[in-house]
Amino acid sequence: MERMRIEKILVPIDFSLTSENALKAAIQVAEKHQAKLYLLHIIEPGIMMFAQDGSLIVDFTSESIDKEHEKRLEKLYDRFKGKGYWEVESIVKHGEVTPMIVKTAEEIEADLLVMGSHGTETSLDDLLGTNAYSV
Repeated sequence: MERMRIEKILVPIDFSLTSENALKAAIQVAEKHQAKLYLLHIIEPGIMMFAQDGSLIVDFTSESIDKEHEKRLEKLYDRFKGKGYWEVESIVKHGEVTPMIVKTAEEIEADLLVMGSHGTETSLDDLLGTNAYSV
């Protein structure tokens, strides 16, 4: 039986505990396959931005918000990295979550998408999470 080659893993991150758990799982797969991780954060229209220290960012230019989220992604990644081999790239995009995840997966030609889900209810949306189900 031929083993699937995983070279690119996309991990959408919203800085929740659920997305951190997804990142932990993705790092394990990346180590095993020596794959590159792509950490994706999507800024939805109309969302206010707070810095890591809790202060409000006054300069609402796209560039300043992107840089703050890139720092948060790098800090998150640094918390989980181990001694294994892999590369990582942080991506910050603006738009609606579901279409942007799909578009990014296609653009980078991801072999695997690892994203969090939530809930213990019986409805499919609650079991998988609305974005996970949509993707």
